[in-house]
Amino acid sequence: MDNVHFIGGWWIVFFFLPFIFWRRSGWGRHRDPRAASRPPELDESIRARLELVDQLEARVAELENRLDFTERLLADRKESRLESR
Repeated sequence: MDNVHFIGGWWIVFFFLPFIFWRRSGWGRHRDPRAASRPPELDESIRARLELVDQLEARVAELENRLDFTERLLADRKESRLESR
């Protein structure tokens, strides 16, 4: 009777665990056939544009910070003028 459980345990190891790894690793996923037929120049162009977008987002964030600082500075000056009157 113990041999039956032992054999049953190995059955799970040999058949279910590879299936779990197969699903997690993406071996069973279908690839996009258009991605393989895309020319490398297009991929390079896409990467360049994404880098440009990242740079522009960083510049916009920097400008937002500068604008916030300027608004706070002007608000403080306005308050100090009102208090001095």
